[in-house]
Amino acid sequence: MSDKVENTIDKKAAADASIEAVIAESAGAESSEKQKKTSKATSKATSKKSSNTGVYIVAFILLIAAILGGLKLTGQLQPLYASLISSVATESADVVEPVERLVPQAVIPQAETLNTSAQLEHSQPMTSAVSSDVPSDVQNQPADVAPNEMAAAIPAVSDAAINELLLSIDSLRSTLSQLEESQQTLQQRLLEQQRMNRQVRLRWIADSDSRLAQMQLAWEEISLLPGLNEQQRQQAVEMHTLARTNVLRLYQWQGNLKKWAEVLSTPVHENVLPTPEQPWLAWIVGQFQLRHAPSQEARRLSDLRGRLLDSARQLTLQTWPDQSAWQRLHAELLLQIKSMQAGDAKVEIGLPVDFEGIQTDINTLRETARQWSSDVEQSNVQQGGML
Repeated sequence: MSDKVENTIDKKAAADASIEAVIAESAGAESSEKQKKTSKATSKATSKKSSNTGVYIVAFILLIAAILGGLKLTGQLQPLYASLISSVATESADVVEPVERLVPQAVIPQAETLNTSAQLEHSQPMTSAVSSDVPSDVQNQPADVAPNEMAAAIPAVSDAAINELLLSIDSLRSTLSQLEESQQTLQQRLLEQQRMNRQVRLRWIADSDSRLAQMQLAWEEISLLPGLNEQQRQQAVEMHTLARTNVLRLYQWQGNLKKWAEVLSTPVHENVLPTPEQPWLAWIVGQFQLRHAPSQEARRLSDLRGRLLDSARQLTLQTWPDQSAWQRLHAELLLQIKSMQAGDAKVEIGLPVDFEGIQTDINTLRETARQWSSDVEQSNVQQGGML
C-alpha cells in the first residue's frame, strides 16, 4: 500500500516537472522569438543607415572627382596640389612644435601609432570608393610630387613661339614710338597755333587804328589762351580790365554828350506863308518858305548843340578833340546848364576836363602788346638757334 502511494506521488512529481519544463521551453521560445525580431529590426535600421551613409559618401566622392577632373582639364590641379602641400606642411610644423614641447616624448609615438591606425581604418573604405570613381589618369598620378618635378613636367616653349613673341613686342614698341612722335608733332603744332593766335591779337592791339572795344576783346582772348605762365596770365587779365574800364567810360561820355545836346535843342519856327485853296496856287506857294529868323541866343544854343554832337562822333571814332577846343566847349556847357537850373546847386555834367587819362591807358595797352610781341619773337629766335 505504501509502495503504491509512493509511486503515485512520484508520478505526480514527474508530471509537475514535465509541465514546468514545457512552460519554461515555451517561455524561452517566446523570448528567443522576441530577440530575433529585435535583432532583425536593428539590423534593418543599421542597414538603412549604412545605405544612406554610403549614398552620401558616393555623392561626395563623385563631387570631388568632378572638381578634380575640371581642375586637371584647366591645368590648375598641379599648382593647387603643390600649394596645398606647402600650406599643410607649414601648418603641421607650426602645430606640432608646441605640442612636442608640452607632451612627453614617450606619449608622442604611442599617439602617432594610434592616429595612424585610426586613419588607416577610415581611409581603407574611402580610398576604395575614390579609386572606383576617380578617372584613371588621376589615379595613376603620384600622390607626393615635388614642386621641382611638377615644374619639370611643364612642356617647354618652342623657339618659333618665342621668336614670334619677340617680333610682336618689337612691333608694339615701334607702334608706341610712332604714336609718341605723332603726339609730339601735334603738340608742337598746337603750340605754334597758340603762338600765332597770340601774335595776331597782339598786332591788333598794337595797331594805331584799333579801337578800345577791339583791344578789350583781344586782351580777353589772350588771357584765356593756354600756354601762358601765371605772370603773363595775370598781366593779360589786368590789361583786359583796364581796357574794359575805359570802354565803359567812353560809352558814358558819349551818352552824356547826346543827352545834353537834346536838352539844348532850339524850337523850330513854322512857315508863315498861308496855303491857298486853289491847288495850282498852293503848289506855287509851297515852293517857297518864309520863317522867322532865329534869335542870337537860339543861334548860340544851336551852335553849342552841334559841337556836342560832333564831339560824341569823335569819341566814337576815338579821334580826340583839341584840348583847348574841348575845354572851351566844356565851360560853355557848364555855364548853360547852370543858367537853365534854378538855385546854386552843384552841376555835374558827367564829362572829363581832358582826355589825357584815357589816352595814357590806351598807350599802356599798346605798349604792353608790343613788349609781348618782341618777347615772343626773341623766344622764337632762341628756339630756332637751339634747333
